[in-house]
Amino acid sequence: MPHFARRRSFWFVATATTLCAIMGGALYSRLGAQETHSETDIAPGLKLLSVSTQTIRGPLRYWLVKADKAQWNLGLEVADAGDVVKKRSVRNLAKQSGATVAINGGFFAYGGAAVGAVKVNGEWHRLPWKSRTAMGWSDKTAQVGPVSGSCELKIALQDGTGRIENAALNGFTLPGSHATLADGFAVLTRRFASKWKRKPN
Repeated sequence: MPHFARRRSFWFVATATTLCAIMGGALYSRLGAQETHSETDIAPGLKLLSVSTQTIRGPLRYWLVKADKAQWNLGLEVADAGDVVKKRSVRNLAKQSGATVAINGGFFAYGGAAVGAVKVNGEWHRLPWKSRTAMGWSDKTAQVGPVSGSCELKIALQDGTGRIENAALNGFTLPGSHATLADGFAVLTRRFASKWKRKPN
């Protein structure tokens, strides 16, 4: 009898699990059918697609921008390359730059500078922290993936010799370190800042 009772309880558990899976799948299918789409013409050849749907974990809403490549030259650039430290809203940046579409580019550090890769006209403003994901864009393709890098400082001595040292670029940590720079070299590029505090007040 104990053996039979154990098998019966397992059968009840299996039945309940199966029913939950079936009901959950039916509920998810019904909720998935409630997905809604809406399109808004932003400009000739440019549309904003809004999608609202339901997932097992809850409601989901996202937006897509669809551009006709025959009418638009697509590319990426920093909205305000002259000030990569100041904190500003996406709406404010879009208004100043005259951008038709503006997208929040990523997270920023306490001082305002980005914690992801920022490269403007071939010049590095910030190196990615902890190999963060970045987007690269060419004329025909876009690539997304983790990016890592380091800054090396070449020092020329009066006796004609030289050496290369690892340096913190634009207020960042040393390569491979998660701590702020205590000893060593730091490099500030002219368009980034004339001075920089390692820690905010």
